[in-house]
Formats: sequence, C-alpha cells, structure tokens
Amino acid sequence: MKYRAEIDGLRALAVLPVILYHAGFEWFGGGFVGVDVFFVISGYLITTIIFSEMTEGNFSIVNFYERRARRILPALFFVMAACLPFAWAWMLPQNLLDFGESIVAVSTFVSNIFFWRESGYFANASELKPLIHTWSLAVEEQFYILFPLFLMIFWRLGIKLVMLILVFIFLISLSLAEWASTKYPSPNFFLLPTRGWELLIGVFISIYLKHNSYFKSHAANQILSLLGFTMIVYSIFYFQKSTPFPSLYALIPTFGTGLLILTAVQSTLVHKFLSIKPIVGMGLVSYSAYLWHQPLLAFARYRFTDQLSDILLLFLCGLSIIIAWFSWRYVERPFRNKAKITRRSIFQFSILGTLFFILVGALIIHNEGFKNRNYEVNQLSIKLEWPAEGNISNGCISKFGGDQYCVVGDVTQPISMLLIGDSHANHFFIGLDNSLKQKGENLLMLGAGGCPPLIDVDMGFHHEHGVKLKCFDRMNSLYKNTLNNNNISRVYLSFAQHTLFDMSLSFIDVQNEINFSDDRYKSVKAALIRTINYFKSVGSEVVIIEDLPDSNIEEYASCIFWRGDKKSCLQKLALEESTKQYDLLLTELESEGYKVMRTHKGLKYFPYTNFSDNDDMNNFLYRDNTHLSKEGSIYVIESSKISNLKVNSELK
Repeated sequence: MKYRAEIDGLRALAVLPVILYHAGFEWFGGGFVGVDVFFVISGYLITTIIFSEMTEGNFSIVNFYERRARRILPALFFVMAACLPFAWAWMLPQNLLDFGESIVAVSTFVSNIFFWRESGYFANASELKPLIHTWSLAVEEQFYILFPLFLMIFWRLGIKLVMLILVFIFLISLSLAEWASTKYPSPNFFLLPTRGWELLIGVFISIYLKHNSYFKSHAANQILSLLGFTMIVYSIFYFQKSTPFPSLYALIPTFGTGLLILTAVQSTLVHKFLSIKPIVGMGLVSYSAYLWHQPLLAFARYRFTDQLSDILLLFLCGLSIIIAWFSWRYVERPFRNKAKITRRSIFQFSILGTLFFILVGALIIHNEGFKNRNYEVNQLSIKLEWPAEGNISNGCISKFGGDQYCVVGDVTQPISMLLIGDSHANHFFIGLDNSLKQKGENLLMLGAGGCPPLIDVDMGFHHEHGVKLKCFDRMNSLYKNTLNNNNISRVYLSFAQHTLFDMSLSFIDVQNEINFSDDRYKSVKAALIRTINYFKSVGSEVVIIEDLPDSNIEEYASCIFWRGDKKSCLQKLALEESTKQYDLLLTELESEGYKVMRTHKGLKYFPYTNFSDNDDMNNFLYRDNTHLSKEGSIYVIESSKISNLKVNSELK
C-alpha cells in the first residue's frame, strides 16, 4: 500500500480536537467528531490492505490479526499499566471499582458496551473515567473481527454482490443511527450497529479507488478537498453535546473525511497543508496521543479537583503529545518490527497481557475497590456507602435488580401508603422508616432504579446493577397490581429530574405517541398528570416529593482526602440549580391544584455535611453526588416534615 502523508495529517486533524474537547475547551464543542474521522480512515485503510491481499490471493486472517495486535495492543497495555498505580493511590473505592470493571472491558474489547451500560443512572462523571475513550477502539476491533470474515465468505460471489450487501448494511446502520439518536441515544452513541456505517464510508472509498483512479480534474480535486476540510472544521466548532449523535448530522464530518481521502491529492491546497511535517508528525503519534490524553486529564481532575486552570489543561494536552512521542518511538515502533518481535512473540504478549489485566480487574472487583487499603480511604468509603437493607428494616419483601420492595416503618400494621419512584425515592426510605416507626405507621416502598413513576411511558432498557430492566413493564404491571391489591390512601411520587429531562435518555409517551423529539416537556407533564389521575381513580391521593439538588460530595470527599482542610474544600459543595423545565413543571402543577412537597425550599445553603470544624467527616448527608446517605435521609424527612403530611381532600 502506497504511503499517503496526507492521511497522517488527517489523523492529526482528528486527534487534536478530541483532546481539546475532553479538556473542556468550549470552542471545540464538536471535537468529539474526531472519532468519526478516525472511523472513516480505519475503514479505508483496512479495506485497502485486505482487498489488495485478496486480489493477489494471499490474504491470511492470521496475518491480519497479527498486524492488528502489533498496532493496537502494546501501546494500549502500556497506558493501562501506567494507570494502575495512580488509580490505586488516588481513587476512592467506588471509583477504583469502576476502574477495575473498565480494565476487564477494555481487555476484552467490549468497553463500548461497558460504558454504554454504565452511562445511565448511576454513572460517575465521564471526565473522571480514565479509560472511557477506549470505547472507540472496541467499536473498531469488533468491526475488524466481523468485516474480514464477511469478505472471506462473500468474496467469491463477486465485487458487485459484495458492494450491494455493504450498501444495504450501510443504509440500515445509518437509518438505525438516525432513529436511535432520539429514542435510544446512549446505545446509539457507543455501539457498532449505529457506528458501522461510518467505517463503511471508508470501505466504499477504498473499493472505488481500487477500481478507479483519482479525479483527473485539478479544479474538482481542489474544490472538493476544500469542501471536505470545511465540513470537518465546521463540525468541530459548531456541533455541541446537545447535537443528536451519531445521526444524519454525522454525515457532515464523515463525508468530509471521505472527500479528503478521495480528492486531497498532490498539488491541492489541502494536501499541501496536511503534508506539513509537524502535522504529519502529529498524525504519526495520534494513536498514542489518543490513548494518553484521557488518563492524564482524568487523574489530574481527581488529584487537583478545582485547581485545573486553562493553562494547566493546555499543559496536560501538550504533555499527552510529548508522552505520545515516547510511546510511539519506544513502544509502538519496536513492536511493529517483525525482525525483532516474531509473530509467536506478539501473540504470546497479547494473550498474557490480556489475561494479566483481566486478573487485575477481577481482583479490584472482588475486593470492592480495596476500600480497606488505608485508614483514610476506609473512613471515606464508609461515609459514602448506603447501608444494607437488612441493617435498616426487617420489612423488605424482596429486592431485584435496582428495585427496593420494602415495608417501611411499623411492619405489623396494614399497608396504607406507597412511595413510588426511582433511586431518588429509594434514598428516602431510611428517614421514613425512622420517622414512621415512631408513629406506629408504615409505607410500602416501590423504588425502581432508573425508572420514574410514570404509567405508559417507554424509556427503553436500563441497566442497573447488571440487570436489564424495562421501565414500561415495571410501572405498568408491578405498581398497578400493588394498588389493586391494597387499600392505599396516599401515594408519594419521587423521581430524579435529570431522568425526565436529560435529552440523552429515551422517553416515549406510549399512550399519546409523543417522544421528546416532538416536545419533551409536554410529554413529561402529560404522562405525570395521567399517572396522578390514575392513582386518584383508585381512591388514593398523590403527593409529589420535590427532587433534591445535586451535590458535589464526591469532589468534596476527594478534596478533603488530599488537602485535609475542610474549609478550603467547602466551595465544592455549592448547590447545583434545578433545571428550568423541572422548576416550571412543579410550579405549574402546584398552580393547577396538585400537591407538591418541597424538600429544601427557603434554604439558602443545603447542609451537605453537618459537622463542626472539629468533627472527622462523620455526617455526610450525601453518599454520592445525587443520592442521600443514611444521615441525609433522616435529616431531609425530619426537616421537610414529609411523613407528617395528613391525608386530606385538598387535591384536585
């Protein structure tokens, strides 16, 4: 295969925006499209190599995977190994546990599936995940497994039939991506079926150039290459996180990349620019730069919390490129040298390395993030844990997946009240248990993690605690059956505001056939009122419990762990404002006569901790950034008087 310097220049154009985007620079709001550029390049290069060998009759699947192993694994293993001591020294137990799980996923090339499943309700901030960027490697590796096998099966049937099948797959994949971009955005972003069409663009260009020459018209090449370059640059600067992606929007950077590969030939302005030595050099180390930048940024955010200035972030971006050069020079290049490292050696290295990291990840998981590795970490982990249900109430009927199904309070009395909701209902049950026992009352808690308490709403599948759960079925069967089989006088509804209004989560009003691409707010309000009216129709009054503001307790805990000065870390506890849509929803419901119980109204500063300067962090009111601790649950229930609300007929 003839070397094309402009392809390496194109790699530089792809990797730099990704690095700056992950560093948080707002100017590069669409920097994530660099990954899409890489997908097109990969499809083009891989197909060019495979087609050349198949045409000559010497294609070998073993040779193919040997090249992939030499290209991908040495640098990847090097980066993963470098992450281990920092993860051990700096991460709190839950974060280390997540990291251990990600190590196993990366080693088996399913990290895209892992991060998709983890990207839902209980996910930590993505910028704190050192290996989240490896999802794209997993997508490519899955493609590398399937595509050569496809060609080996269908090659003998002729290139026309191969192209026909690939075009069909392309259209299906693109259509699926456009459809899922609004209905199932998280799996759409991470998984191969909705990313495959991007790689196929590169495949089509390779097949075209295999049977045709480049355009002979210099003017056409000049115009089209400039157009392609402009399309990529436009996407980098004008796309945002809110842009549905991948979708038809992704055609802009991917088609732009295809145009560059096809028309940025010698003598064009784009070719001259992309062939400048520093840019080509950046392209040569782009793979290592891509691997290194996210761990550097993530661990820096752990260690220095709020001290990451723009200058420091730029320094880290530059440092990732410097380290990338050393990684390319002393890791990537030596392992690609077949004279020094034989096929047998590279396969042994690959197998042993994979087994090693699977073992390391399994040890971290088995030991729950090694929460006892030192006293300080142990104390923090205790304060950020949710006690086991058996230590709180003897009334738990059952528990499955992310659900709590417990009688809270006096279990000897008939059930007369329900608490229904997601995990933001679950975290009230300790406080309610404590309060209701004193009154001789009880309440049945039906808390389904990841699912707001709405009837006839399809939010797709949620993955909580390793269990695949469907909100639609849980709400429409479990909750309705419970109401029908008990004399319920009051129903409390509690739900996380971000579940309802996060545009990355699916939300389809089945009854009215409304989804959030039409009008998310309208759909949410209609579904909530319909649910309230259903409960009222069976004789229950309804109280909506206001969601609490998000906290920064994880950043705060990390801050005091490293600085030891609680006062200097208090700024980490600033309130995060509720979404405007959520505030409007509650205000409108109150004005229309529906009952809303405020949890923190009038408080200028919500006390995330109630310790004095001499305390030793004994009373965190949050166990993570969105969920109450045991102390917090008791505090909120007592301060808001939720359990004292009397049954009445004031509701509409």
